[in-house]
Amino acid sequence: MNFLEKIMKKLTERQMDKRPHAHFCTLKIATRSQTRDFFTAIKGKETLSLIAEIKRASPSKGRFPIKYSPAELAKIYEQNGAHAISVVTEERFFCGTLPMLKEVRSATSLP
Repeated sequence: MNFLEKIMKKLTERQMDKRPHAHFCTLKIATRSQTRDFFTAIKGKETLSLIAEIKRASPSKGRFPIKYSPAELAKIYEQNGAHAISVVTEERFFCGTLPMLKEVRSATSLP
C-alpha cells in the first residue's frame, strides 16, 4: 500500500466514525445566509486563476514553520491577487482544524 492509499484508508475510517458530526457540519455550512461562489471566482478570468492554499503540514514534508495565522495568510493572499482560498482542515496528516476555516472566512471576502 503506497502512502496516498494509507492516507485515504485512514481518512475513510475516520469519516465513518464521525459521520453524524460531518453531516451536522455540512448542514450548518449549507444553511449560511451568505455563500461565496468558488466556481465563479476562478472561471472566466483573462489571466490565470490562483487558488491559494492554507495548511499547517504535509504528509511528505511534515509540519511547516508557521510565521502567520491562517487569517493573516488569507489577507496576504487576497492582497496579492488570489481568486480563492483552499483551507486544508484534515487533522492527522495536514494538522488542520475546522476553526481555521472559520478564521479565514472572517478575515477575507474570497471564497
